[in-house]
Amino acid sequence: ISPVELGDKAGEFSEGSVAAFTFDGQVYGVPYAVENLAIIRNADLVDSTPATFDEMIEMGKEAGVEYPFVIQVGEEGDPYTMYPFQSSFTGPVFEQNDDGSYTSDLAIGGAEGEAFAEWLKEKGAEGVLSTAISYDVAVDAFKNGNSPYILGGPWMLADFEGMNIAVDPIPAAGPMDGVPFLGVQGGFISAKSENSLLANDFLVNYVGSEEIQDELYSIGNRLPALNASADKAASDPLMAGFQAASEGGFPMPNIPEMGAVWTFWGKTEAQIIGGDDPVNTWNKMISDIQAELGQ
Repeated sequence: ISPVELGDKAGEFSEGSVAAFTFDGQVYGVPYAVENLAIIRNADLVDSTPATFDEMIEMGKEAGVEYPFVIQVGEEGDPYTMYPFQSSFTGPVFEQNDDGSYTSDLAIGGAEGEAFAEWLKEKGAEGVLSTAISYDVAVDAFKNGNSPYILGGPWMLADFEGMNIAVDPIPAAGPMDGVPFLGVQGGFISAKSENSLLANDFLVNYVGSEEIQDELYSIGNRLPALNASADKAASDPLMAGFQAASEGGFPMPNIPEMGAVWTFWGKTEAQIIGGDDPVNTWNKMISDIQAELGQ
């Protein structure tokens, strides 16, 4: 793919959406939608989401239903969904440059990573996290009123149609804010394009226009990347909740090295939740990833 010249238009998009398409200081796409996780709350069972994970669990228990909180884990783990809690311990997966782009230096090891691993073990032992909870189990539990809270994205909203729900920022499990990955959708220009200038103009000034971003939002129900369109979408309280939860979020790493992380990440989390030694298991994962990366 070829770089895209956003020019003055760059400032009209959310910072995270542009960072998601930035690699080695150049922008390689025009964003049109941003999606992220947030806490979806059953407003008939609880009236708020506290600022910390433990406070949320306590409030969830007071609701008097089967689960105080549900999150999909599954037998293979789900590090994408678990990441907002991990980010409150470790921050980004890789170190970041000043422009928000990622380096190849892994950032989830050390004492911070070990602290998150110990948290996983503790919450697994308490039954708050469980590999028996798959996506379908979590969604059904929330939909049937058996949990006041679920960690999920806008793709779940259709399942909860007719319920009295709210969307809130994600409580912190560790010492920092808990923020999700930002998944950003956009358009690219092929490096083999015979008219890259026309393609650039189409993406920036057509796909990047307020009219088209509004229309794409009405079709996909994803928060627009263009700030003006996002502000209109946020007139919907549910979209406003996802927007608030996205603040400070980390763009999904767009570097090849991320492939090595996915290979080991989820299985390691599932093993720790299931009872394996947290520090040794986490550090083995770090060593395995670094070996895969040749570091």
